Amino acid sequence: VDYGYVIKNPGTSQADPDWTDQNDIDANLKRVEDANDEQITTARISLRWTPNDWFDGTLNYFYQKQENGGNSIVQYQTISASNPINDLVGKYQSAYRYEEPNEKVDDLLSLELKFDLGFAELVSATGLSTFEQEGQRDQTDLLMDIYSGYADFPAFTRDTGDNDVFTQEIRLVSQSDSPLSWIAGYYYNRSKTNNEDREYTPGATDSWFGGEYVNIDFDMEYIAKGRSDDKESALFGELTYQVNDALNVTLGARFYEYDLWSTSASQAPFYDGEISSVDELSYEDTMAKDNGNLFKFNTSYKFSNDVM
Repeated sequence: VDYGYVIKNPGTSQADPDWTDQNDIDANLKRVEDANDEQITTARISLRWTPNDWFDGTLNYFYQKQENGGNSIVQYQTISASNPINDLVGKYQSAYRYEEPNEKVDDLLSLELKFDLGFAELVSATGLSTFEQEGQRDQTDLLMDIYSGYADFPAFTRDTGDNDVFTQEIRLVSQSDSPLSWIAGYYYNRSKTNNEDREYTPGATDSWFGGEYVNIDFDMEYIAKGRSDDKESALFGELTYQVNDALNVTLGARFYEYDLWSTSASQAPFYDGEISSVDELSYEDTMAKDNGNLFKFNTSYKFSNDVM
């Protein structure tokens, strides 16, 4: 995908030049070929330790970095028929005014420990993951739809975000030859998220306020920030009785609870007032918690190796 109409000089170049004048188009816009390139780098390592017949430990680490040059979205034949150049946007072309690079990084560390206790196997599974992303999106047409005064100020958003997740599960699984088998365990998960979007309209500050506007960033038209903390835990268990070689009956239960907290704030300085620091943002908190249970009853009969 080619970005065929990227702003040359944000703040001075026109997003909507005289489309009947190729010189005016070339003076304001440029072409970026093959903008939607993608490069992914991954790495993985696993270490296993089995010092005796009752312990087995495995440590895994996974890494991935994804770098995108732009989106694969196209605006084929979306120019108005009244435009003198009706075939302006080609089949594999984007009409975005800004390039849209994006970078994402994932890390995952997991540890599984198994202990053979004779009557049962004790398993501990621990996971720790992190995710970070930083990107840029063209917002020109969106803002033009909201307010026609933005027509002279091609806009873009820079967004960042990260997420940290910790997961722990401990389960005990019976190993006897008895017709009665069972599983019991505990599960815990915590996820923390941060995100921030900043939208810019280069040239608007000078044109509308003569450059005398107090703002966190020059020409920042909008900012949104948010954080969340989500905790979930559960106790679970299951009993299975093997009546005979063909018939078994299972009873299970899960008792869970979760606690969610999030806060967010946003401001459009050109309309809501000047802002010199993110500390001036007015945050709104949201909280929710609940608990409950799930029960399971299952019976199965095996008529043959092919039919249950």
